[in-house]
Amino acid sequence: MNKISSSMPVTGAQSGKSHARDSSHSVGHSGHSPTAPQDEMTLTAAARQLARVREAQQTLPDMDMERIEKLRAAIESNTYQVSPERIARKLVEMERM
Repeated sequence: MNKISSSMPVTGAQSGKSHARDSSHSVGHSGHSPTAPQDEMTLTAAARQLARVREAQQTLPDMDMERIEKLRAAIESNTYQVSPERIARKLVEMERM
């Protein structure tokens, strides 16, 4: 039986800290035979946070590399136009979220 003390599903590479306990010598509730080994895993707060970040990253849209290259070229050639009104409008929209 596997017991994980976090509500997040975790694979071996995602676990930050683990403690394994082999209880293959324990006797089941009926007292007839040994139970299957039990594993216990404890995740650190950092490991749980990393798992949440990875999950959130999966939902992000792909980057538009063509647009990024156009913006980079405009900035490098000093042709990128900054719009203070657009920046202010976007800041206000972000505050309303």
